[in-house]
Amino acid sequence: NYFHLGVKEKVCVLNDANEAILIKRTSSFMISALKVASYFTLVLPLLASLPLLLLSAQQYFNKEQRFKVASDLQDLSPEAQNIAKEILYAENGDRKVWENFGGVPESLKEYPNSVKFIKQSKILFAISAFGNGHEIQYDADHQPKILCNGVFTRVDDLLNEHGFIFDKFGLLRDKEDREWNYTFGKGLQQVDWKFDKEIPSYRLSSDEMKELAAIGAEFDAEKRPVTKESCFIQVLTADHGVVPETGLFKNLASQVPGHAAVRFVKADGTVYSTGLESLFIRSELFGHPKQFLHTIPAGISKVDYEELRPFHNKYVTTIPIKPEDFETIINELDLLSKSDVMTFNFGRMNCTAFAQFVLNRVGVELETRTIIRSIFWNMLPDSPMLAKLNSRFGIEMNHTFGNWIIQKICRSLGANKVSDLVDQTKEPPVVHPIWSRFWSFYTQETWGGLKDDENRGFFNPEIVTWQKKQGSTRVFQYQPNKPQFNIVGGVKC
Repeated sequence: NYFHLGVKEKVCVLNDANEAILIKRTSSFMISALKVASYFTLVLPLLASLPLLLLSAQQYFNKEQRFKVASDLQDLSPEAQNIAKEILYAENGDRKVWENFGGVPESLKEYPNSVKFIKQSKILFAISAFGNGHEIQYDADHQPKILCNGVFTRVDDLLNEHGFIFDKFGLLRDKEDREWNYTFGKGLQQVDWKFDKEIPSYRLSSDEMKELAAIGAEFDAEKRPVTKESCFIQVLTADHGVVPETGLFKNLASQVPGHAAVRFVKADGTVYSTGLESLFIRSELFGHPKQFLHTIPAGISKVDYEELRPFHNKYVTTIPIKPEDFETIINELDLLSKSDVMTFNFGRMNCTAFAQFVLNRVGVELETRTIIRSIFWNMLPDSPMLAKLNSRFGIEMNHTFGNWIIQKICRSLGANKVSDLVDQTKEPPVVHPIWSRFWSFYTQETWGGLKDDENRGFFNPEIVTWQKKQGSTRVFQYQPNKPQFNIVGGVKC
């Protein structure tokens, strides 16, 4: 027998002989009342929102409990099991995503833990982007199978064999603390997240390479003619539409920092997606504001973390390079990745600096360093009054005062310090001197002084401005539920 007690309370009871299962959620009326209270409370907004936070936590743990209940359904009779699975499926938070990505509903009903693993590990999004040869397969009983070391394997077998968990950085590890990642061609593998020239990120077809060559030919065709042997570099940046690009917010939107990454495309279609990344941004760093500008350990990623994330606009600029330049820089990045000497800093050694140095390394002139105080001035809306004040009192040109403020802010956030997490005893590899900035910069210069040169940082909007001037730049918009690499196609900028 099945009883559904109240639409508002969403209390579901299954009763089969002496067997019973309870799935309970808080009343929607109570949620609405708490929201109204928080909206109209002005004196104690934090106190008013505390019940909502507790309620959210309760709902989260209730969701986890539903998954635990689902694993115990074998104790119920077949009829009760079927009813319970239908209810759990309707209540499952992964249902919408799973269905949108073409997942089989029966798999979520029968194996919710397997589906949860595919989604939580981001394997679902990688499978969507990689396409042919990576699609999820299913057994006769609807158990999902994913590509693992080149062979399709049942997910529940993988979970039982390796006991996967997620560490504090969100990395997937097995019971022996070994890192695993989902890669192109092989699927789930016991490899780390750092760049390796033996493990490409993707591969283009011959038709896609022809399209890419046509786009690349629009970048300074006289100095960089495209041939059949040509390789390509792609610089990509993305904005997430955080600030509207209209009216008073237009200038502010143009100055919002973002991420920059670099792709390398070989003449045979092999693609490497790279970027500078530090895992410590995900954990210790934001827990300690005074360490925000510390220099911390970093690495070059195997697949840039922004590749498959949703975005508002993505700008991709294609640049043809010679095969020998391609091999040289790929080998240098491989050495840097294996040496584990790279470091990260939000101002001076960030993803924008990495993208600029890649371009400089292959002969493309680009300078993204910007005086920090001028960024704040450029955020202000266009106004005759502000222009008049600036011309009369020299607001923008008051170097000493502006830099003094920047100095105080930077030092309060831990500038000019190297984190204890950085192992400064490691020997860097023999590569081009341009890369040495990523492990020796803070022994040479300071951050937040009174001179303009001491207050410059590598600033992402400078790359975007440069991209919009290039004939080989294409703009992409995110397609919901269809993560992809956006290498060819798009609209000319």
